[in-house]
Amino acid sequence: MAAGDITSEDFDEIDGQTDSGSGVTKGQVIYWTSGNVATATATTDGPYGVALATAAASATDVRVLKAGTVYLTASGAVTKGTLVSAAAAGRVAATTVDMTTVSTLGAALKRIVGVALDTAADAATLRVRLGGVGE
Repeated sequence: MAAGDITSEDFDEIDGQTDSGSGVTKGQVIYWTSGNVATATATTDGPYGVALATAAASATDVRVLKAGTVYLTASGAVTKGTLVSAAAAGRVAATTVDMTTVSTLGAALKRIVGVALDTAADAATLRVRLGGVGE
């Protein structure tokens, strides 16, 4: 399977538009910015979805997966069962959430893309169960 392929019938998608600064590629983790979508490049970019098609910049329509299981590309090694967050080029990287500080827990949870369902090496594809996103 390739990045951006959906693995089950249990998914939820919406339509979005790319922002004026960047297009998106199928299988990239995206985030919402000023009502449009752009490629996520860091753990602070939520809420998240996954581009289901490639689209150019400047308000081009694109289908976005917001909940379900999808193949994504790893940035660094990722272990099955690990939480993943957005990384450079719309990939996902293993991450952790510090649950000892309640005041920052909400913000930390918003940075989670989902849970890895496979173990993968850097640049390999893996299944990720998305946590769901909002606009």
